[in-house]
Amino acid sequence: MSYCTEEKHLLNGQIEQYHCDLVYFSDDFGILRYIVPEDREVAGLGLPKGTITYGYYWKERPFLVYDWYYQGKQLGSYFSIIDRLQLNPTRFSYRDLVVDMLIDINLNIRALDYDELPSDCDSILLSYIRDAANFIQENYKAVLTEVTNKSQSYLNI
Repeated sequence: MSYCTEEKHLLNGQIEQYHCDLVYFSDDFGILRYIVPEDREVAGLGLPKGTITYGYYWKERPFLVYDWYYQGKQLGSYFSIIDRLQLNPTRFSYRDLVVDMLIDINLNIRALDYDELPSDCDSILLSYIRDAANFIQENYKAVLTEVTNKSQSYLNI
């Protein structure tokens, strides 16, 4: 696998970068792999050091999906609402729009971080976020089935 940077642009202007392995790339879809370097917690879900994160990025969708695995066992999935996705073989760049959806291994979904949206958030952007969140809540099982199929095709999971 080759090296690729995930570049997340936050609404406050900060940029976070993660050094990943490029698993798959096309002009409109890509998969990255990232190894969690230390124990982490995401909304109460523990991600032990060494957890493997697979990120799925679609050019035409208002979200990306992370799947987390530890010692061969899936821990959960995470939808992150985004826009401005740019894909190339060395950098996946996007704007993170704060709101996320956590799906546990029992396929229960929970919306996260609405309270972290800036108070001066533009109404058009809020509408975009709301529409994306509604789409995810209504379609997450189908999207996760698609992710599973892509995992079997590209990752042998």
